[in-house]
Amino acid sequence: MPDLDIVDHLQNVVHPDFLVRAQGGMIVIEEADPGSTNRRFELDASCRCVALKLDFPRPSSGRVQVDKALPFFRCDAPGLTAKCDMIVFVAAGGETGSAKAFLVEMKSLRPGNSMTQMLSSREFAKYLFAVAKLHGVPCDSAEFFGLRIRRKAIPAKGTSRPPRPKFETHRESGFKFCDWDASFPLTVRALRDAA
Repeated sequence: MPDLDIVDHLQNVVHPDFLVRAQGGMIVIEEADPGSTNRRFELDASCRCVALKLDFPRPSSGRVQVDKALPFFRCDAPGLTAKCDMIVFVAAGGETGSAKAFLVEMKSLRPGNSMTQMLSSREFAKYLFAVAKLHGVPCDSAEFFGLRIRRKAIPAKGTSRPPRPKFETHRESGFKFCDWDASFPLTVRALRDAA
């Protein structure tokens, strides 16, 4: 598989239940929590990318709950199955096989435990990169960025020019993330270029 990049590789090896295909050029991100007020966001797939869905509703019946994305962890162990809603992988191009992963978390108004979810998902994404590299996929370097999509309590006033994504560094972890107001459209290309 040496001619494949990380996007091709993941499209070929990830189970279809976890792949999110662009619909009309848009990657649809949906929150699994039925109580969320921020249920859906469309991310414009403006460049080559692959998206993986990690957050699924857990069945309410049955003796043992199993997390679909992380079935080997117990659901009742605090924090072990924390993960973001989606990971979007973008091949950064060039011969070095560099790539970027955007760890997407939908939130209503408050960020809650979103940093823990994104950091846990970063470790999962690192694992995916390591396994791809082990199997001959050129991915010499990978960068990881958080994207927290929230509905603002007071929507931003309209301007003639939409905002650009801006990444800041989390004080405690050193992790770079962007807060995005869900009332504005966003493209994968803008994320890739800003990161």
